[in-house]
Amino acid sequence: MVNNKLFRLLSSFEPFEIKALEKFILSPLHLEGKRPLKVQSLLQCLTTFYPDFNQPEVQDESLYGIIFLDEPFNKSKWDKICSNATKTLQNFIAFITTSEFGEIDNLIIQLRFYNQRNLEKDFVSTYKKASKCLAQIQKKGKEYHQRKFYLEKEFFDFQLKSNDKKSIDQLAEIITRLDQYFFIYRLQFSYYLLTKSGSTKGDVKPMIQL
Repeated sequence: MVNNKLFRLLSSFEPFEIKALEKFILSPLHLEGKRPLKVQSLLQCLTTFYPDFNQPEVQDESLYGIIFLDEPFNKSKWDKICSNATKTLQNFIAFITTSEFGEIDNLIIQLRFYNQRNLEKDFVSTYKKASKCLAQIQKKGKEYHQRKFYLEKEFFDFQLKSNDKKSIDQLAEIITRLDQYFFIYRLQFSYYLLTKSGSTKGDVKPMIQL
């Protein structure tokens, strides 16, 4: 079992990520499968062995006995629990890599819902909250400008639906945000290509035009 995906993922985590995982799996909503508490128990058990998963105790039968107490070993049941534990880790990876913009993404989804249901008051208050949240982002890279575009796009749709004459002004703002997002993304990708050009076949410089 030591060589499977579950252990490869756990072994790749930094100590602070293991601590974050321990908090993440406390919520049953984050756990995959029909037996979330068993998935939780397995992951809680495994984190105690981090970073050395080559210990004698880290074997299928031994771990199964801890999770299922005195039940006889059932490979099919065990494989399912391990598979759901792996899916839970994948959810955790997505959670920690998008956490900075996670709240903003959720607010943008809420905006779309409020606009569809004609909940104007809720839309306006959520738009103000999302704008304030986005303004607090320190690193204004491509991810920031991408969310800024999405946010202004939702507000533009809201204005169109309410026949607000200011929607034309908002359209100009949307186009500006979209231009900024694509320019920064192209700039970052061009830099990436230039730094990697030494390990690629052929010269990539003629292909890069800003």
